[in-house]
Amino acid sequence: MIKRRDFMKAAALSTGALSLPWFGTKASASEEKRITNYAVIGLGFFSSYVIPRVQKSKYSRIKALVSSDKEKAQDWCKKYGLKNCQIYSYDTMHELAENSDIDAVYIATPVGTHAAFALKAFESGKHVLTEKTMAASVLEGETMIKASKAAGKKLMVAYRARYEPFNKKAIEFSRQHTYGKVNAIAAHKGFFIGNRLGKNNWRSSQKLSGGGALTDIGIYSIQACRYIAGAEPIEAFAFSYSTPDDPRFTDVEENFSFMLKFPDGLLATGSASWNYALQNYYKVGATKASFELNPATSNGTLRMFINKMKPREIIEKMLRNTDQIAAEFDHFSQCITEDKEPLTNGEEALKDLKVIEALYRSAQLNQPVRL
Repeated sequence: MIKRRDFMKAAALSTGALSLPWFGTKASASEEKRITNYAVIGLGFFSSYVIPRVQKSKYSRIKALVSSDKEKAQDWCKKYGLKNCQIYSYDTMHELAENSDIDAVYIATPVGTHAAFALKAFESGKHVLTEKTMAASVLEGETMIKASKAAGKKLMVAYRARYEPFNKKAIEFSRQHTYGKVNAIAAHKGFFIGNRLGKNNWRSSQKLSGGGALTDIGIYSIQACRYIAGAEPIEAFAFSYSTPDDPRFTDVEENFSFMLKFPDGLLATGSASWNYALQNYYKVGATKASFELNPATSNGTLRMFINKMKPREIIEKMLRNTDQIAAEFDHFSQCITEDKEPLTNGEEALKDLKVIEALYRSAQLNQPVRL
């Protein structure tokens, strides 16, 4: 742990450890049989970020692409060096059932389509790793969990921040009362979206997105409040707001703020917005100190600060940044090969969906809602 006044002196030695992403080590010949092969469903921007990182992981590989654009899929196979890559359309996705080389699918399509694709994957006998938010509703999430159990296949939601050292350390501080009892959490996540609403403006469609800023980006803050608290909220209160007459936000909300009350009296506040400069942090108030991650969930650039009361000082906790994509995929791959339950399974994600629905209900009623 390094005091702020000593940080600049240490930076020259520590920069490499702070900024260098971690991609795992290449699997040995004896470990090749433990490789899990994935089909990626949806070739949007985030998939282009994910695929090269998965290819550098230890236990995971991309072996198939599912897209409505065959030419784009062919280009990606070449661009990312996907050897013997198989290409499927959304209409032929069921043919994955005949491909024994594919163990699992990764769903990176709009939230409102996750459930339908997950059900098709389970019907094809594949495990499912889906992007967050898991689904557009609690009912859809419950349907996915039931389908997973009926198929005897695993379901995991890609909460990548749960698989890296900084967030793990924050959870440890909270659980072990390292700085006393946690009484407050503030978690904020958002950015200025402009016209970056995705292909065919899917983010502005309630049917495709499942919600606005809260569902799209606020899921990070909801998750952080829950895993830092180590409990489930019992009451929710929220407000939402959209700029009048803005065609981008006629179907979904632009800004969302909330408060969650936990059984032990802990209060958590948060916000999600598509109309403020990038914010990505959470701060935890305990009786002896506060600790903060800022950025909190970016991939490979996280920082942790501890504001101590006695002696009065601000300390930066130096941890190694890891590649969260590689880490989450390898976790799921090992869960598949070793028959273990994923950390961020469907049941965990369903709890977030219940909070989201309670928050939307509170904003609509303009009053607190019990969970």
